[in-house]
Amino acid sequence: MQTVPVKQKVVFNIANMRSLAMNNSSQFGNSESLIPIDFASPQNNKKLSYQRGKETIMILLKEDIKNFKSIGEKYKNDEDIMSFVVKKQGNLLKHASEEIKNNKEIVLLAVKQNGLALKFVPENMKNDREIINTAMDQNPKAFDFAPDYFKKEKLKEDREFTMKCVSRDGTLIKFASEKMRGDTEVVMEAVKQNGLALEFATPDLKKNKNIVKAAVTQFSGAIVHADPSLKDNNEITLAAILNDPNHRDESTPKYKINEQTKNSYNRPSPFKSIYS
Repeated sequence: MQTVPVKQKVVFNIANMRSLAMNNSSQFGNSESLIPIDFASPQNNKKLSYQRGKETIMILLKEDIKNFKSIGEKYKNDEDIMSFVVKKQGNLLKHASEEIKNNKEIVLLAVKQNGLALKFVPENMKNDREIINTAMDQNPKAFDFAPDYFKKEKLKEDREFTMKCVSRDGTLIKFASEKMRGDTEVVMEAVKQNGLALEFATPDLKKNKNIVKAAVTQFSGAIVHADPSLKDNNEITLAAILNDPNHRDESTPKYKINEQTKNSYNRPSPFKSIYS
């Protein structure tokens, strides 16, 4: 068997790689990226090394986004890589370079995937309403990371926005203006989503039978935030019990269920039955 000289092997292999790259350019992209670093021109060495590393990283990330934790810091400043990453897991914006965190396009991708990624957005970028609104649309709890001026402005002046927020997270009504917390429709929307939102309603609405009933239907424990005048109301107490048969309401002792009858809706004497 004839032995091929090492030098000839190298030339042959490079020629084959060039041919492969040219014939499959649509699959492999830039043909130069397939040239061994040792044989690239000095001025292209750094570029080719980075490109090959980037291509490898993209393959690994496509296999499993968890591989992100193993990539080098320089690649966390790469727009292509970070765009792909935050599309998969928006909260990984946390590990991006400062330059990437100030890239509006990438930030929008992150908060669109996970609104809570707003937490990792630089303060100067939070002045951009498009970013905040996109985050809020994905997850109303992103409101916690919005700047104070935005919270005060939106929840004081924008009723539609407030309705949208509380329909996704009723407790956000705590940030609303007194006017909004006294709005029957807004509060009803909030307590239907989370009964505990009743705590933040105005005193007048804590006396509103329909609102209190909706709150305890969603969560029986919300009755502690109702006006005292409604805590002995048969209909409201029944709504709380039907929501949770094991419900205990220390604030309404005459409707309290004792241990022997905790699974019964009828109270034993001397307690009043809700059906009497």
